[in-house]
Order: sequence, then structure tokens, then C-alpha cells
Amino acid sequence: MNFEDFEKLIKTNKATSIILIVVFLFSILFEITDSYKKVHSYFITKEYDLKIELLKKDRNYIHVNSATSRLNPFVSSIGSWYKFRLTNIGEKPYSIINIFYKEKQKINAFKDYYINNDVIYLSNLISLPSNINANESIELYLFIPFEINRKLGEKLFSLLYTRDNKLDTYVELYLFGKEPKTKKVTVPMYTNEKFVKTVNIDVKITNWDEHFAHRALYSKMDRKNNRMPFDYNMNDGFSYQEKDEILSNIIKPTKDEIKMHQVYKNKTNVIPIVFEINNNMKFTIDLTIDSTGLLLTSK
Repeated sequence: MNFEDFEKLIKTNKATSIILIVVFLFSILFEITDSYKKVHSYFITKEYDLKIELLKKDRNYIHVNSATSRLNPFVSSIGSWYKFRLTNIGEKPYSIINIFYKEKQKINAFKDYYINNDVIYLSNLISLPSNINANESIELYLFIPFEINRKLGEKLFSLLYTRDNKLDTYVELYLFGKEPKTKKVTVPMYTNEKFVKTVNIDVKITNWDEHFAHRALYSKMDRKNNRMPFDYNMNDGFSYQEKDEILSNIIKPTKDEIKMHQVYKNKTNVIPIVFEINNNMKFTIDLTIDSTGLLLTSK
């Protein structure tokens, strides 16, 4: 509302002129406040800014993150190790203080990733806060899981569960045991959407077809060499495989078929990975599931 319109409105509505004046003043105040926020945001972003890049890897290995259903078991979520480059493109140095999966769940980051004798090794766990100077970059590895559709999950179960003897682990007890069990699990507690602590609760499994049995993916920490092994043959019978190897087993392959593979595609749901810096600003990269349903991409 400009001043001319306001003046006309006052002259034709004298009985409500006081109310109109108040409304007009509030509209001016709102416009000033909104302009201030935009200007303030521009200068703050220029001082503190973070460029986040998802880097390509030569080989991508797919890991089982959870399994579901006793009668017809399937892999319900998978994950991979993704490499990121963070570049401070702002004018001031700052620290990365937290990394979040889907804005709430904190995740660990490692500096190094390598494979030796069918074991993936993660080493040099990054201790947060981690400083980044202006125009400086750091690279790190994050394990990011996501849910997949059941059709793909059934195929992956037959490919990635390879052991005959069962019931040695909790995941196998859930998948192949006879009776429901009460188990104690650790869950995060939040207050006003901020992480406070973890608490232990007892969970009674009543619906086996909807329960997610999450795997203990890591082997024991090798403290002598400061590394975390990620075994090909874990105690629960699941193994990891390279993405192209999985595709070649799912669709008996020709190169063109793999390129055009769409049958196991998941819904395009966005998975935000959030990096929080020391002044409580947050920078996000949104990842989506690729056309094969097996990996995340930033495009």
C-alpha cells in the first residue's frame, strides 16, 4: 500500500481511520524489518560461507544397514561411504562443530578410507570441532544410509546374505528366530529439536514384518593402528558388494541394460546432510537416490 492509496482510504473511511493508520504503520515496519533481514543475511553469508561437494569415487560399495520381515526377509535400508569436500569460501575462519543426517542424527566422519584383503578401513576419526581457514578445504568420508523399496530389498537379501549357519547375532535372531524377544536399544533424546543425550529403552517386538533390525556394521576398533575395520564377511552373514557387481547380478547384464535400469528405482526423497559451524549457522547438501536405487547423488 503506497501513501496515495492510504490517503484515499482514510478519506472514504473516516470511522475506521485510526485502525487503518495502525495497519499502515505496521506494514511499513514489516517492510523495514524484512529489508533488514535480507541485508543482514547477505553480509553474514559473505563472512561465513561453506561450499559442499560430493566427490566421485572409482568404486562404490553397498552395505546392508537393516533388514526387515521374518517370513520373507528383505534388506530395508542400505548405505555407502561417501566422500565430501568442504571449502570455506567465506571471509572468516570457523569450525565445523556438528554433522547431521536428516538434520537431527549426528554422524561421524573419517579422513581416510582404503580397502585391504576384503576389509574396508576407516581411519583418523575427525574430532569436532574442526577448523577451516578462509579459502581452505578439507575432505572427509561419511557413511550415509537410506531406505529402499521392498522389491530391490528382496533381491539384495539373496545377494548379500551368504551364510548357511544362522542365529549367531541379533539380526539373525530377528530374521530366523522362533519367538519375539524383548531387547534394549539406545535411542537419541531431543529437546526443542536439539540433541540432549542417549537413553536406553526396552522394546517389545510385536510386528515382525515392520520391525527394522539394524546391523552393528563396525568391527571392533583397532586402537593400535587408529582405524575402524568394515569386514566383507561380518558375523551376521551379510557382505558388501560393489555397485556394478550388484547390478550385473540383478539384471543379467548388457551395458545398455545397466544404463537404462529403472525397475528398482526408489521414490525421489531428499536426504539432507547438514554441516553446522561455530556461530550456529548451518549449511546443507541435499542428496537424492540415483536411478539404480543403490547410491545417493547430489544432482
